[in-house]
Amino acid sequence: MSRSDVQQICDATYIAFTTFRKNSERKSTPVWVACDEGKIYIWTNRDTWKVRRLRNNPACEMQPCNVSGKRTFGPVVSGRMTRLLERSEASVARQAFRRKYGWQYWILELLGRLRPGSDHVWLEIEPELARD
Repeated sequence: MSRSDVQQICDATYIAFTTFRKNSERKSTPVWVACDEGKIYIWTNRDTWKVRRLRNNPACEMQPCNVSGKRTFGPVVSGRMTRLLERSEASVARQAFRRKYGWQYWILELLGRLRPGSDHVWLEIEPELARD
């Protein structure tokens, strides 16, 4: 994978984010993505299956897609979840999402705070780049 492949992930509005079950079966879901300082960030609820799968196996794959995730295009970028960021430690990730998604992120973040039981976290992903 090259830096231009990672940049295509960073530039995409949605990516198909693929995690792996214990039996190695792939599970993909469309998500928003933002990047900063060589890291890829994904915003999600703590109790989602993707978070549970990443705790068992931090390997993941990312590919640009449409809003439904059914149509993918561009390169597949492999990576590993390096950290699960709590709100208190996610300032870089939140700023990256605000820069990229603007008012859309602001509204969803506000609704997430108002919704009972909503517990958002940010996944910090380290892309696997080819060594020169």
